[in-house]
Amino acid sequence: MKRIPVLLAAGMITACVCTPASADLLIYEPFDYTAGQPIAGQVSTYSPGSPTWNAAGAASASVHSVISPGLTSPGGFPAAIGNAGDMVKADITQFDRLDLPQTYYINTTLYYSLLLNVPDVSSLATPNSNANANNDLIIGFNNSTGASGTRPSNWAGELVIRQGGATNTFNLGIRASSTAAGTTYWSGNLNPNQTYLVIGRYVQGADAST
Repeated sequence: MKRIPVLLAAGMITACVCTPASADLLIYEPFDYTAGQPIAGQVSTYSPGSPTWNAAGAASASVHSVISPGLTSPGGFPAAIGNAGDMVKADITQFDRLDLPQTYYINTTLYYSLLLNVPDVSSLATPNSNANANNDLIIGFNNSTGASGTRPSNWAGELVIRQGGATNTFNLGIRASSTAAGTTYWSGNLNPNQTYLVIGRYVQGADAST
């Protein structure tokens, strides 16, 4: 799967589960790791069970890593802490993932939130006319856990990216599952070198395998 340079989650990756009566925080990730270290192998001590970032796929010469400084939260939100995760295009052969504390089945609602900054859109190959942005995944839920020698192929609530409708812009969208059809894009063009707060919501349907 193709990825572009992205500064991900300075001060915040959160994943929550919601029932009709309550919402519970599953993962809180401020990314306060040492800059220059690979993301794979870092331990999220702020989250229940202290999950480890695992690599899923074959490592390349340049892997996704921790960078400094972190991102600045948009106005009106609490100040971010920690550093950032750098998702480099060079590392197209693996993903980094955190295990959720349990398996979730039908009728479960899961959320994630993150700060996102795309510094350069010149390598975006998926055009604005592509309604599905195949394989342009930034973050999402997966039905496997732990380290793996192969990249995941099943996804849910994928945050995807494509070229914007104007020069030097990009669009963000959500794909419900790993099937190509059904991606919904926010209608606005977004600018590089600007930090955005992104919140994703996924409701598990009848097929609990994805």
